[in-house]
Amino acid sequence: MQSATSAEIRNRTKHARLRTCSLGLLCAALVAGSSAGQAYGQTEKTAVSRPASFAESHPINARFGPLHLRGQSPFQMLRLSMIPVGADRIERARWLLTGTATWTNRWAWKKNKYLIDGEIWRLTVSATYGVTDWMQLRLEIPFCIRGGGILDGLIMGLHDTFGLGQMGRDHFYKNQFHIVFHRKDGTIFDMDSSNSSAAGIEDIVLTSTFRLTQGTKWIPQTCLTAHLKFPTGDEEELFGSGSLDGGLALCLAKRIWKLYAYLGVQYTRFGGDELAGIPMRQDQVSALSALEYPLNNRYSLLLQYLFNTGAASDFYEFSETTHEITVGFKGEIFRNTVFEFGMIENMFHFDNSPDFGFHFGLSRKL
Repeated sequence: MQSATSAEIRNRTKHARLRTCSLGLLCAALVAGSSAGQAYGQTEKTAVSRPASFAESHPINARFGPLHLRGQSPFQMLRLSMIPVGADRIERARWLLTGTATWTNRWAWKKNKYLIDGEIWRLTVSATYGVTDWMQLRLEIPFCIRGGGILDGLIMGLHDTFGLGQMGRDHFYKNQFHIVFHRKDGTIFDMDSSNSSAAGIEDIVLTSTFRLTQGTKWIPQTCLTAHLKFPTGDEEELFGSGSLDGGLALCLAKRIWKLYAYLGVQYTRFGGDELAGIPMRQDQVSALSALEYPLNNRYSLLLQYLFNTGAASDFYEFSETTHEITVGFKGEIFRNTVFEFGMIENMFHFDNSPDFGFHFGLSRKL
């Protein structure tokens, strides 16, 4: 004979509120408690069944999914680029809380054209709620920390070790923050630590994801995602870039033998047509591809590639496409808690993308 008992436990709900000055709106990030499930047992033994963890709730064609990493190229970072979401399975009435930190070193110099020298920390906090088993709502609040950093000496040493050129780094002081654009109209945009704040909030992004199909052995999982970026950050004051932007993405996920493959394509329309006084394109196409290789039930290796069409209308290499490669891993270090790490490198057009970077993230399902 097999007997079963049941118990329900509710944790208290905590509420956190954020106020954004530019819109004067309250954005609430709600934290919901997790509950223990039903008890089951065999012959006088019982155990508590809890809600499914990440490892237990993978759909057939997706696992942990790509790293939660947006484009880090200088102009792309200030605009709405592709956000890798949709692979995470959030059941109805459950929350996914995510925090990420991305540290990138920037270097680009062409005499009398432009100088980008510094390091950027982008910190994001996001909350995703499962409205239904096939629909999710997500709120992302990003922050930015700008400075000279500490990586210049390390990067220059590596270049010397492997016989690579410094591309002008050795003509400037190490670990400084300085951005200069010589605009085509003869004016100059000049920003350093003396005339810019070291940290500030960026534009808030609201996202809706619809899972159209979970897929089968032959058909991929398909998600449709809509993004809306609100001009709530300090970019308007610093770069004149604040605008209401919108994006629509189609994301596919498919298991192929032992691998999980992800592919996403996004079209973005920008409300603003200028950044730092430089004309910007108002349309952009982004593409993300990623491969995930499971090491075991709890850990995976990841390789992903992000492509964006050029940001500037006519401004040297910043009008060219950007290509960012990230190698990393994801792992469920504790039940319902996933840690992610990645190393970022640019490809093909080097001045318009990050020189090198690190990415960290932590996600908790409630």
